[in-house]
Amino acid sequence: MELKILEKEPIIVALLPFICKMTYTGEEIKPLWALRKLGLQGDSVVIFSGPLRVEASELVDVKDFIIEGGKGHPVICADEAVSIVIEHFDQQPPSLRLMYHRLRILAFLFKELIEETCNVKLRREGTDFYFKNGKLNVGIATVSPASGKMHFAFNISSKGAPPAVKVASLLDLGFKREDIEDFAVSLARRYRHEILDIDKDVAKSKTF
Repeated sequence: MELKILEKEPIIVALLPFICKMTYTGEEIKPLWALRKLGLQGDSVVIFSGPLRVEASELVDVKDFIIEGGKGHPVICADEAVSIVIEHFDQQPPSLRLMYHRLRILAFLFKELIEETCNVKLRREGTDFYFKNGKLNVGIATVSPASGKMHFAFNISSKGAPPAVKVASLLDLGFKREDIEDFAVSLARRYRHEILDIDKDVAKSKTF
């Protein structure tokens, strides 16, 4: 596995080049996955592409389990998607609310970058985005006693989605396949910049 380190500490950004494929199964949102599987210790943002195949037993979103969990197919599935898996250790104990705030930051950056790149408008519901009523992405956050985790994924193509879900993809938006890896890296770097910029604001602010 040819992992590329694009940014170093305090928040590592790592890319598995898109020529290599890795399936997101839900295992990747468990604590210390980046350390156990990739040797990355500390806060990290890991980017990879490949299928989504999340069975009901691996779901973090309980609502998805209630609605789709008994239908006999992976609840979250796609043949081609970009996954971004993020882990933070800076808040002890980890805060689920903080991780959902951070997921919103990532989601808004995704929308910003899509609209800059494609000159389109996306409709937002929480951290989900829609193009012509097709769902473009999924996102979830969770915590363990050790860290906070997030997974944010967006469709490269519309193939392999759950039967009842209308989806949209980057290809539908007009992306060329050869540009999608650079787009994902730009999104990860923008997220890293925002988190570190917040840290700078904290470090300059007088408190009472």
